Amino acid sequence: MRTLAMVLVGGLLLSGAACSSDGAGGTAPAAPTGLAVAKLGAGGHLTWTDASDNEDEFMIMRKEGAGAYIELSTLAFNQTQYHDEPLTTGTTYVYMVMALNDGGQSSSNEVSYVHQ
Repeated sequence: MRTLAMVLVGGLLLSGAACSSDGAGGTAPAAPTGLAVAKLGAGGHLTWTDASDNEDEFMIMRKEGAGAYIELSTLAFNQTQYHDEPLTTGTTYVYMVMALNDGGQSSSNEVSYVHQ
């Protein structure tokens, strides 16, 4: 069983999975690569490359401008896209995607998107 831990790092609120005390563990998955976002309809469509072979799920995080990150969704293993809709025109959104398993969470780069 995994619990969600919130950590403030360099002014960013990061969320991650903490291992349970049931002895589960292992190696944290590799970070997704090539994170990108493009306009699609009334939202932003995120894509990335799954660089891990041991993730259980992906966590999608978003913040608006300089706000705090919130968790939008978790997706099953091997997923490589997510659609975030509706978005507000003229607003800057910053996204992170992290791979998770019982060993922990990967890092993530950020991608910014201004919805037009």
